[in-house]
Amino acid sequence: MRKEILVLAGFLIAFLGLNRAGAVVSGQRYDSGGAWASGWSGTEDDGVAAPEPDTAPPNISGQWSGSIMDSVDGTGTFGLDITQKSGKLTGTWDVSLGGGSSGKFTGSVGGSSKVSIKILTPEKKHRGCHANAKGTTSGTNITLSYKFAGCGPNSGDEFGTIDLSPI
Repeated sequence: MRKEILVLAGFLIAFLGLNRAGAVVSGQRYDSGGAWASGWSGTEDDGVAAPEPDTAPPNISGQWSGSIMDSVDGTGTFGLDITQKSGKLTGTWDVSLGGGSSGKFTGSVGGSSKVSIKILTPEKKHRGCHANAKGTTSGTNITLSYKFAGCGPNSGDEFGTIDLSPI
């Protein structure tokens, strides 16, 4: 049995490793002989989805206004003034809820029209209080869902939606 294992191991080393070992010893490049893939053009349907090509993000810079529906404060108006550099977004926001408020935001928009915004609140009681908003844009509207974070023990209980159109 031991002799058979040694013969099998010797065969595998000779068959699989001889070309590579010879190339290393002689300082030459080892070519594994990729003939198995030489007939594949990459265009056949192999059941794997091809990645989507990179596309430029839509331009959503400018002033936007619309409605907000908040789980705590109800409905009101919401506005964004967006500055866009490539896919990065910065700007200011304002809301009519709770007596009105305004602040700054940062975010991004991707080639797939996905929008992500961090709405920074001016609340001094809880430093780091913000709302994370995610959604999509068609170029003629922005639809976001948000949830508050970092605003105290119950901040995750406040959430809502924002629907905007360009002004």
